[in-house]
Amino acid sequence: MIPATHSPAAPTIVPDGKSLIKAHTLADSKMIVQDEETEEWLRNLATDKPCGLDDQIEDAYSIRATPQVMGPVVDTTQFVQQTVETGINSSNDNPLMVVEENEAVHNANFHGQYISNAMDQLAIVLVNMCNLSDRRNDRLLHPSVTTW
Repeated sequence: MIPATHSPAAPTIVPDGKSLIKAHTLADSKMIVQDEETEEWLRNLATDKPCGLDDQIEDAYSIRATPQVMGPVVDTTQFVQQTVETGINSSNDNPLMVVEENEAVHNANFHGQYISNAMDQLAIVLVNMCNLSDRRNDRLLHPSVTTW
């Protein structure tokens, strides 16, 4: 809190021709803190060395962000499982032979984009999970950085 211990100056007397009027200035207000007092207060707070640099402010990101990293890992893994199961249980021959109707249907059932996209997404989230695991293991195995 900034100290407000100044003493307001007396109102200035200004002649208006007929009588004397009291003119108030900002310095008369009890709400105003004088610049000199604020400067002195700040000067007294200042030191040559920053304070608190050795104190740990928050946990490491690998600890704080675990739910935010693992949530997408779980969601993506479930999505990949569903995509692969759908692909495994689908018709993937080209052409499709419908023997009962003596017909061959030519289409793009052999195209594996769904599964390849799912595998790319799985690779991304697994790398994120492995990075998180690596950072957590590093903290665990090196006591110089372990504070928990």
